[in-house]
Amino acid sequence: MCVREVMKRSSRRIRGILSGVALAVILSGCGGFIALPGGEPFGEKTYSAADATTAYKTFADDFQQAQHADWDGYSITLRESDRTLNIYRTEEYTLVFCEDFVESDYLWYDGWLYRNEDGSFTAEEMDWDGLQGEEMADRMWELLQQILTQSPEELSYKYIPMANDDRHLLKAEYVLDEEQEGDFVKLSVSIHSDGSYDTVSISWEDVGEDSGTDNVMVSAAFFAFPGSTDLQAERRLWFFGYDAGLTEEPVPALSTQEKERDRCREIIEKIDLSVLR
Repeated sequence: MCVREVMKRSSRRIRGILSGVALAVILSGCGGFIALPGGEPFGEKTYSAADATTAYKTFADDFQQAQHADWDGYSITLRESDRTLNIYRTEEYTLVFCEDFVESDYLWYDGWLYRNEDGSFTAEEMDWDGLQGEEMADRMWELLQQILTQSPEELSYKYIPMANDDRHLLKAEYVLDEEQEGDFVKLSVSIHSDGSYDTVSISWEDVGEDSGTDNVMVSAAFFAFPGSTDLQAERRLWFFGYDAGLTEEPVPALSTQEKERDRCREIIEKIDLSVLR
């Protein structure tokens, strides 16, 4: 199955997801984010259920006012039993990578779709719109906005010590009704000490037990496009170029990518995919 077919099928699946998500009454009340607890040892701290509800309500009220145009950077992952599809739209890297465990690996980058079938490489021109990545992002954004009007089945709010900033991790899980397609929706957002946040993540999962289909999970992370990057996108491009023999530099550890940005960018710039056309 080619990457274009995977994208089309995924888009249809996401439409089904959204048709089954019911809207609920927005939680009442208001309040600010919880301050860092004092007098406790350094490390992770789990807040009470009441505090978690307050944090969730504050975040939900704020993010429901957000405009998709201001959060137009994203990474989307579709996982099925026989393939994984990744879509990245960042200022530094916009690409699609499909790892098919049965057939071939595909990379879309800069207007070209490349295929690696057991070390044999082919390429064809394809524009970004043909991949339907924007449509998938729009559907997941709609799901995110709708789910924020519902009361989660599970909710947690934790203080997570970070090297560069005090952060609080808010997680919510929603169980879908029997008439709704899918089983679970999960929300995750890392909140800075001043109450701001840079990325909001959501995932939808269908375990496939009742429908007879394979387990399917779609996850999406939204962020502002200007200045954005995704080191996983860089790794996908790097791996593909390395497998094609376009660079002798092996893909480093993620921590090395973070520390050596200039060197990594130089290597990526030297990977000339045009020789595969």
